[in-house]
Amino acid sequence: MKNLDMKMTVLRSLILCAGISGAIYLAGCSTNVTPSQSGLKEVTTGAVKLHPGLEPERELVPEDGYKFDAMPAVSDGCLHAWRTAIAGNEKKAMAELKDLIKKYPGTSTIYFMMGQVEDKFGKKKEAVKYYQDAIGNSKFNAIYLFKLAESLRTGGDAKAAIEKYREMLKLSANFAPAHLGLAKALFVLDPHSSEALDHIKLVLDQEPENPEANKIFSEALARKN
Repeated sequence: MKNLDMKMTVLRSLILCAGISGAIYLAGCSTNVTPSQSGLKEVTTGAVKLHPGLEPERELVPEDGYKFDAMPAVSDGCLHAWRTAIAGNEKKAMAELKDLIKKYPGTSTIYFMMGQVEDKFGKKKEAVKYYQDAIGNSKFNAIYLFKLAESLRTGGDAKAAIEKYREMLKLSANFAPAHLGLAKALFVLDPHSSEALDHIKLVLDQEPENPEANKIFSEALARKN
């Protein structure tokens, strides 16, 4: 419990610097992309650690749906809801977030956390809706777009996912997990896609030991032979 409290304290500090999306992603405690899966490396920019493919000028901005002085209340509320979700209580976590959005309407952070909670419990369609709401209020947040693309792809809509991956990569062109996700989606539509293979090569240029990228690359080469 002490370790969890410490992690939440660190996470809250990250939220105040980078927003909930960056903090949750960088802390590796909720997205489906873990440090071992994405080759996540710690790059220090001030007090905030970034994946090297994320563009700071796009990610490290105050949320546009609420005033700066409301940030602690929003971050604390989102973290409490996330802790509730981690404990296995989806209904209560979502109720907390819905109450929070009533107090701070239009806040991208809260919509994003709603998507995170639904994503955690495998509700892809619901997660997509909330991620779309988050993007509607924060169009330039690369992580929001990435999470939406991932939910669309894992929910079975590869075509829509491809569009969102492309949008995300316009903001952060070197973000390896997005190239990997885009390749997966492209291979769903065309198992022999040369474009998908190019994206896998980009991932391997950044992360030569990435096991998932190496596996997909080998499988793609086998299909060509």
